[in-house]
Amino acid sequence: MAHIVAAGSSLEKIASEFGTEKDVLMKLNGITDPKSLQAGQVLDVPLHACSSSISNNSLDRGLLLPNGSYALTAANCIQCSCSSSSKYQLSCNPIQSLNSTVCPVTKCGDLYIGNSTTSGCDQTTCAYEGYTNSTGLKILSGLTTQSTCNVGSPQAQPPASSQPEGNSSPNSAGRLGLHRYWIQLIVLFQMALFFLRF
Repeated sequence: MAHIVAAGSSLEKIASEFGTEKDVLMKLNGITDPKSLQAGQVLDVPLHACSSSISNNSLDRGLLLPNGSYALTAANCIQCSCSSSSKYQLSCNPIQSLNSTVCPVTKCGDLYIGNSTTSGCDQTTCAYEGYTNSTGLKILSGLTTQSTCNVGSPQAQPPASSQPEGNSSPNSAGRLGLHRYWIQLIVLFQMALFFLRF
């Protein structure tokens, strides 16, 4: 991503703003002396991408979102977003569909996707884990648990995921690869439009 240096800014401030290190910015932009930074200078900055609970068996398993962005997935039934406020963990929630018969209701026990419950130090969330479409749209979900007591470094535990149905023939694997390619292409196109302000 491109960043225009503001007057009075420094590599340290910019690195902190984008969640990276001063040395990374210097190397990425070929800067040898940090004091040579000038207001109005355009810098390349790396984007933080969110980690997720999306299953390797899901049609959208390659979904990566940079900080501050969102994408619709699972036949436009789920909106996923990435934010530093979510500790760079992909946050996915069902969206209101114009055609509610298309989007199945997905729960983990008593919780809907995106909802959480807290018990003691543990926060348990019903996480979106992807979708399949072999015999109709099936949204995958599972419970993830994070400790809220050790705020400095919450560790997500492996999800208790629901398993997709369907076969894995070589022909379906090819369709999955093509579908993944199109999803990535669409996300890149949307990001390009966003940054070009169209």
